[in-house]
Amino acid sequence: MSKPTQCGTPGPRPSAKSPTIPATVARVQGAVADRNGGGVPRGSYVGRMQKTVAKRPNNPVIPPPRSKNMLHQSNQNDDNHSNQLNPNHDAYWRSRGENGRPDDWKVRVSLTTPLRTD
Repeated sequence: MSKPTQCGTPGPRPSAKSPTIPATVARVQGAVADRNGGGVPRGSYVGRMQKTVAKRPNNPVIPPPRSKNMLHQSNQNDDNHSNQLNPNHDAYWRSRGENGRPDDWKVRVSLTTPLRTD
């Protein structure tokens, strides 16, 4: 209950710190299910949260935040892909069955690269 005002009647209820969105309801439902052996008890507050969110028009679909670890992994994948396309890098040759960049790599690349005719 909220604090009484000077005249003794309760004041307005404070608003929630953040709006309840589908992602929040899903997170709470998962936490409740974990505590109850995988199920959500019938009549729990999670159901009321779901009803509240479902009644709201235009619920924003907010993607889950990407962790720093996921971003780092994505950068590593991009770097590896670039290295596999660069004949100057060992990853290029390893992806083609070699142990590393051979000593005659420039000659081998020039034989496989078409000459420009313009």
